[in-house]
Amino acid sequence: GTSIGNQAPDSVISSPATDLTLNKGGSINFIGAGTDPEGNPLTYRWLATGVTIPFPTQSNAGLVTFAQSGTYWVSLVATDSFGLSDPVPEVRTITVRDLSPTNSDLNGQITSPSASNVTTIVAGQFVTFSAISTNSNSAAAPIYTWDFDGGAPSSSLQNPGSVSFSQAGMYRVTLRVSDNLGGFDPTPDVRVIIVQSLGVASQIAPEGSINSPAGDVQIGLGQTLNFRASGTDADNNVPLSFRWNFDGAAPASTAQDAGSVIFTRAGVYSVALTVTDSTGVSDSTPAIRKVTVLGSGLPPDAGSSAPVAIMVSPAANQTIQVGQGISFLGSGTNPTGNAALNYVWTFGGSGLPSTSQQSPGLLTFNVAGTYTVTLNVSNNAGVADPTPETRVITVTSQGSSTVPSGAPDGMILTPATNQIISVGDSVHFMGHVMSSTAGQTVRYVWNFFGGAPSLTELSPGDVMFSTPGVYQVMFTVQDGQGLSDPTPAMRTITVNAR
Repeated sequence: GTSIGNQAPDSVISSPATDLTLNKGGSINFIGAGTDPEGNPLTYRWLATGVTIPFPTQSNAGLVTFAQSGTYWVSLVATDSFGLSDPVPEVRTITVRDLSPTNSDLNGQITSPSASNVTTIVAGQFVTFSAISTNSNSAAAPIYTWDFDGGAPSSSLQNPGSVSFSQAGMYRVTLRVSDNLGGFDPTPDVRVIIVQSLGVASQIAPEGSINSPAGDVQIGLGQTLNFRASGTDADNNVPLSFRWNFDGAAPASTAQDAGSVIFTRAGVYSVALTVTDSTGVSDSTPAIRKVTVLGSGLPPDAGSSAPVAIMVSPAANQTIQVGQGISFLGSGTNPTGNAALNYVWTFGGSGLPSTSQQSPGLLTFNVAGTYTVTLNVSNNAGVADPTPETRVITVTSQGSSTVPSGAPDGMILTPATNQIISVGDSVHFMGHVMSSTAGQTVRYVWNFFGGAPSLTELSPGDVMFSTPGVYQVMFTVQDGQGLSDPTPAMRTITVNAR
């Protein structure tokens, strides 16, 4: 049965972040996680209709290929150590379409304006637009869709003719061509139109820079990128305004830092940033990042899949008194396994400075309050975990009756030090509790973080490690009042191949 007062865990599918539509034969990388209000160890079960999940009982289910067209539902159920499951598990609806191969070479091209350079005009002037298309299937009728990026109404004409742009700014005009048999041009043609305000020809245009991502990137379907920008103006005509164009992947944004953007369709996107000064002069050479979204959720570039942040310690929310410390240990996983990870800890206004250390260690809280500690992880391609890990730390004044005194203090007696072993060897684990005056100790958790299954005995004995790697082992103790050891005992087990 379940523990009295036990609350259900919550399961989260981080990849894909939304429902997706893809072509037959495409693949998606399914990544999940779970949280439990009491910090109970969790097990996972992936359920799917019509497709095979490679790792159905792991939080990261792996790459799933959709070989047949149709609609599929994939869900993740997290269950705690008392057998209580998430009552409303996360679900993703995957729509797989079957495109006719006879229409795969459909190609639309903008014939006017020329593709040789950016077209710059003054507000109120006109630009002439025309197009052609080619298709090996002569029975297919072309369908034209012009998107003027808010500068003018969209058009379904092959040749829209003269189009007036009345507002200053940068506009990415996109031509998408499809046909009546379901084919479409996978690489829409684009022209950039810079519209300057009247009477500003003598002024120096501002300069915009895309700070994140730092360069062109490749990501998987359904993954997320974080967009940040800066700008300068030699004439000091401030404030500057910003406009992001995501090439149809997401709505345009006027925030300087557009934040996280989810790419739910495969393709190549030119994300452009235009900076405009207070007089209406825009950067004539907008900063651009090319984002390649592959049809599978797992790109071949090892640095391109979204990583997952893991806050090893504390394992759950904590309540402490002013002057007490908590040990902060971090980790992260990258779906492709071989890209460098960057860590950023923030401590929610507690007075503790943010840090880029993977594991900041023991930190002392000297100001009473409630603080949300966040661990953000990104890889060296600029892709960040879309769901950073957080812990709520409640710090009360010394002597406050809201904090039971005498938190339990767990110790690892054996092994007494970090260990280096070979695959298939065992390590003997024995725990001990030094003190717990707030309430009788009722719960022990040994977490091996992938080296072995979690255990709930005080002294679990011999534990075998069957996979090479470096594993952090954490011993957590909780008493009857719900107070946890703020500094869980840790050991590092290095497992070498034989």
